[in-house]
Amino acid sequence: MFDALTHERLYKRAWPIDEAMAEIHRESNQQFDPGVVEALLRVQSEVQAIQEGRREQNAPQSIALAVSLS
Repeated sequence: MFDALTHERLYKRAWPIDEAMAEIHRESNQQFDPGVVEALLRVQSEVQAIQEGRREQNAPQSIALAVSLS
């Protein structure tokens, strides 16, 4: 769910990480196991660093793709 929320899709924009985390936390014990949500929240800073690193690595490819499609 986190990955789906924080990545852009053809049909939706990417959610900011803090909004995605808040949504997952809101759905704890409803849609998500509270233990898993708690574990995700404990490593939130590490997850955010990984996401930001991936965005930096993919930025040139995304730009090139956008240019080739236009």
